[in-house]
Amino acid sequence: IGLVIAVIVFFGKNLYFDFYHLSSEIRQMSDEYFMYYKYVFILTPLFLYFSNMVYAEGDELICNLSYVANIVGNVGMSILMCKVWGIRGIGFGSFFGTAISLIVLLTHLFKKSNTLKFKPYINAKDIPEITKFSFLDASAYLYFAIVSVCINKFIIMSFGETYLPVFTTVFSVIELEIMLDGIGEAMKPIIKADFN
Repeated sequence: IGLVIAVIVFFGKNLYFDFYHLSSEIRQMSDEYFMYYKYVFILTPLFLYFSNMVYAEGDELICNLSYVANIVGNVGMSILMCKVWGIRGIGFGSFFGTAISLIVLLTHLFKKSNTLKFKPYINAKDIPEITKFSFLDASAYLYFAIVSVCINKFIIMSFGETYLPVFTTVFSVIELEIMLDGIGEAMKPIIKADFN
């Protein structure tokens, strides 16, 4: 499902950017950023799939190293390439961090302790069950995306695109909620075990 959404986003870029009616300057910068960032949409579902599989296999070290590689690769390469390519370099940094983190995860496949084997399996009967269990998390992220799109559109229509940096700053604070949600999710099994 994640790869299907990635393909939709990959090819639906113009619809998304046209929705905002951006000035040619902002549109050009958006296109430059998206030049490399669009590949993040394809790599992220693979990264999430493999990180869950490797974690379930018990290789927490590789998972943690992949997260570190993602952060360091993203931030480091964004800073470095921003000086060379401008906004396009920041998009490249995001792609680079995600690609490096996926490569780190894939090193698990070469370990002797690896028991993961690729077996193509698709069963339409599993989709409702998977959807039921993932609905809460998926709806939370969908909510953040919808709020972001609506507020972006409102700011552009009401005040112009020069006020978007204000929204970006405010929304980055709101995104801290996602971090706190991760901490809460990590605490659930501990709390459940303590109260049972």
